[in-house]
Amino acid sequence: MSEFLCRLAVITATCGVLSGQIHAVEDVTSREFKVMLDPARFSPQGPGSCAQAISCVEQYWAELAAAIQAPPISRTTIGALNRLPTERTVKFYDTPKTCKLQANGLIFRERIEGDSRNVTLKFRSPDRHLASYQEMIDDKTAKSEKGIDVKFEEDIAGGYVVKYSKSGKRRIGSDKNLNSMKDVFDLYPKLNATGLDSSDALRVVGDLIIREKVFEGAAVDLGDAMGDFSLTLWYGSADTSTPKAAEVSFKYKRPKDGYSLALVGNSMKTFAAMEGMNGWVVAPTAVNTKSKTKTEWAFSFDPAFCSNQRFIQD
Repeated sequence: MSEFLCRLAVITATCGVLSGQIHAVEDVTSREFKVMLDPARFSPQGPGSCAQAISCVEQYWAELAAAIQAPPISRTTIGALNRLPTERTVKFYDTPKTCKLQANGLIFRERIEGDSRNVTLKFRSPDRHLASYQEMIDDKTAKSEKGIDVKFEEDIAGGYVVKYSKSGKRRIGSDKNLNSMKDVFDLYPKLNATGLDSSDALRVVGDLIIREKVFEGAAVDLGDAMGDFSLTLWYGSADTSTPKAAEVSFKYKRPKDGYSLALVGNSMKTFAAMEGMNGWVVAPTAVNTKSKTKTEWAFSFDPAFCSNQRFIQD
């Protein structure tokens, strides 16, 4: 790999390490289509005047389901986004000021749900090969230890922007410290990244503790697979009446026989219906030509936390 390409690529290993590796690109195990929504639509003070967020979530789904069922899409929807929401606490971690993980195309996230605590380290790239090369947990450990989930996925965001992600999710104990880069290396011993040192301090990005609500229960028949919908609301404080970010997505796993033309075509049409939900979707402005993703919102909560302002899409 040339020095020029090394400078251009945001990669999680040194160019020397990558240039010595050759392997077959992994199959994408799932695809997820994501659209950012206007969070005000799910607030009591918003256009919908929802006493509870679930009322506006149900209204959104009723409109989207009608659009999916009508020509030219004409796909069957099942259920509704009316299941009582999963509620979790979310935190992002990085090195203060320098944000070295982010600079390597990585995000490190903690989620707490009840007594369950897990972390995820995720690398994203528009280059499928770069994402495939990233290793975080060896196969033997992933297969032998409970609570470990390694994925290689395709993410499609607004405007049909495609990125590939390699992620490793694992359970941790309630007493596990997350205050230095050594803690990340202990959890992900296969991680290779430029400029990371075990002694680097790790802090919660912007001291932000996110309250997350995830509404599920709806799906669309895409032909060879069912696309499962979820609508996520993020709140920036203990006050969960006014969300700060909202996202809807549908996801499906790779069928045994691969991704057929009918499946990917129906997926694209369904995604177009989601993007066409005027009044719900965050509209770009002359200054910001695309909506801010959930992770971008979290990293911009305290602009002083990162001197590197290149955000990672989530």
